Amino acid sequence: SMQRLFRLTALRVSPVCTLIAKRTCHRINPLYVIRSAHTLARTSILAPSYVSQLTLRYAKPNNKGKGAKSAKEPEPEEEEAGVDVDEMEGRMQNTIDYLQKEFASLRTGRASPDLLERIQVKANGSTMPLTHVAQVSVKDAQTLLVNLFDESVGKDVEQAIRESSLGVTPSLSGNVVRVALPKMTQEYRQTLAKEAGKKAEEAKISIRRHRKDFMDILKKAKLTTDENKRTEKQIQTLTDQYNNNIDRMLDMKE
Repeated sequence: SMQRLFRLTALRVSPVCTLIAKRTCHRINPLYVIRSAHTLARTSILAPSYVSQLTLRYAKPNNKGKGAKSAKEPEPEEEEAGVDVDEMEGRMQNTIDYLQKEFASLRTGRASPDLLERIQVKANGSTMPLTHVAQVSVKDAQTLLVNLFDESVGKDVEQAIRESSLGVTPSLSGNVVRVALPKMTQEYRQTLAKEAGKKAEEAKISIRRHRKDFMDILKKAKLTTDENKRTEKQIQTLTDQYNNNIDRMLDMKE
């Protein structure tokens, strides 16, 4: 009679598993079946031996059929980016643009508003470019006029110009700061040439740094031998070109 009860109980398990399968996308939840079997065993409805059979059956992963997990496909290798020569040229051009501004701040001969362009003024608790608080004009070959937008910052502007590297003594009168430039002496010209040479060398260092950055990218790029040689030649050509531009700019400044 007990065996008959076990068989009847086993028959009851099948509909339960079918119901579970319907609620789990037509796949039996093994963990749920095992837990249910152990619960039935504790209430003497299901034989321990049958519990063991269910456990062995559903504890083993089924790697066949629709429920089987497919083998993990290998992820595609990340494609190495090539060398963007245009980007490199853009960075080198930015270096040239910066050098032009640096050279413009060095006095050579006639007075120019560019001489005061890089001066920073501390006023009203903040620091701002001189061009934000005044307009600079040329009175004559040796004199600049700084026309203030707000007369209250006159002292701040005068102090900023005096403390700059221009070596000038400005004078404030109302809303105008007058800047008289000293005559060019041989000693000053030599100092100017040395300063210009220093700025040019800094620009060349920047060009070499750009070259190194893109050569490092080239080493990691997956290019053919011909493409590698062609790109390396382009990088070197641009490097030489911009270094020559710096030399010409320095010659003109001196």
